[in-house]
Amino acid sequence: MNIVGADVARLPFANHSYDGATGHSVLDLIDDSDAALREVHRVVRRGGGVAFLKPNGAIGAARLRTMFRSYRDGFR
Repeated sequence: MNIVGADVARLPFANHSYDGATGHSVLDLIDDSDAALREVHRVVRRGGGVAFLKPNGAIGAARLRTMFRSYRDGFR
C-alpha cells in the first residue's frame, strides 16, 4: 500500500483509477466538501463504492454511557 498526501480537492490520480473510496469524520473538516466529493467521484470507477461516515453525537454519547456503566459494573 502506498500512502500519498494530497489535497482532496485536487487528487493526483487518473480518472476512474480506484474501485472505491471511504472516509470518516473528514467532510466537516474540509473547506469545500462539494469539491472534494466531485474529485472522489472523478477517481472512482463507475460502479465503484463510496462511503463517507459522519459521527453522530447522540449515538456516541449513548455508547460512552454504556461503556462507563460496563466498566463501573466490572463488565458483568
